[in-house]
Amino acid sequence: MVKLTKELIETLRDSETVKTLTTTDEAGNPHTVFKDTMTALDEESLAYIELIETSHTYKNMLRNYWNKKSVSITLYNEKRGIFYQIKGKPYKWVIDEPLWDQFLDKVWSMLPDADPSGVWIIKPKEIIDQSYEIRRMQEADRSPNSLFWYRYLGPRS
Repeated sequence: MVKLTKELIETLRDSETVKTLTTTDEAGNPHTVFKDTMTALDEESLAYIELIETSHTYKNMLRNYWNKKSVSITLYNEKRGIFYQIKGKPYKWVIDEPLWDQFLDKVWSMLPDADPSGVWIIKPKEIIDQSYEIRRMQEADRSPNSLFWYRYLGPRS
């Protein structure tokens, strides 16, 4: 099992972090939405509250859960200089536990007229640092000559 680092947990809990969730429909087409309520519960679990029970995201999460398919969460925090992708599996749907009450209180403080349908818990399976520096080094390791050709062209203005 993959564990979230302290840095990732703090980033997920930071209100300035942009968080997206990508699910897939029955044909495998991606569907991406912003999820401000996405957070880390602990080092092994993420969660968010689903605001609309009839949404594409809800239907896709349910299908991904039944079919044991992965979803993808993207995090971007400019202040922290963090850009990550987390691939995980929908694990549990919560509508009657203390976690539900905790999320409900938070969402109602922001959207008093909201009628959320439940909280999804996601278990991370893969964590990928998508920052430019890291990705560039990984690609250079994978294909050592790739950086050479750009240097061969000379300096850029």
